[in-house]
Amino acid sequence: ARMKASLVKTSIKESYLTNEPCMIWGPSGVGKSEVMAQLTGELDIGLIDLRASQMDQVDLRGVPYVHKESKRTFWARPWFLPQEGKGILFIDEINTAPPSMQAAFYQLMQDRRIGEHVLGEGWVPMAAGNREEDKGVINRMPAPLANRLTHIDFEVDLEEWVTWAIRNKLALEVISFIRFRPVLLHNFDAKVNTKAFPSPRTWVKVAKAVASPRIDEDTKHGLIKVRVGQAAATEFNACLKMYKTIPNIDLIIMN
Repeated sequence: ARMKASLVKTSIKESYLTNEPCMIWGPSGVGKSEVMAQLTGELDIGLIDLRASQMDQVDLRGVPYVHKESKRTFWARPWFLPQEGKGILFIDEINTAPPSMQAAFYQLMQDRRIGEHVLGEGWVPMAAGNREEDKGVINRMPAPLANRLTHIDFEVDLEEWVTWAIRNKLALEVISFIRFRPVLLHNFDAKVNTKAFPSPRTWVKVAKAVASPRIDEDTKHGLIKVRVGQAAATEFNACLKMYKTIPNIDLIIMN
């Protein structure tokens, strides 16, 4: 079953409190990392955010060195495996890693260690990645790793996003447009080869462009197109022109 952001956050919190690793599934741009950051902020705990796609095997085990006295080879402890304090070790894009890397993450999730390096007791490993239907560059998760995790499927919810957008003072033009065209809050078509598509992340970028006093209208329109794609940008720009012609309701009431 798919969960909206508030339920995702509650589920992650329960997993952390019970020391159970979980895996968050969802398309790009829906806010998986943002939810994790919000939760750790509310719990006042640490957050280590890793990107599996940007790591190599040597990063996981550490650089080898020779001990001066014993003359034996050891591996330097990676910075992202803390022993002190408490928090969440968040491994994003875990299923973009090659199988050999996923095997190391499997050990981290199951045994809380990589090689001789043990994760501190106050830390809980969590992971996230795109689903197969999202058509990202992914490798199928090994069954043993999948079986060790609690799986959470992230779903974008319109009302929750609008509430968040108002609280964070996003441009009202963007919020109004998304209410008018909710299907465009997240609209990714795997059959269409496009670099830009509408998502909660890209609409935040659009809102920043709309609110910016430093750029002219032509530049704004160009930025909107490269952030959400041609089709969504055309609809939004048309609504933006109409939005600017609507009278101010406060002035109408006053007069």
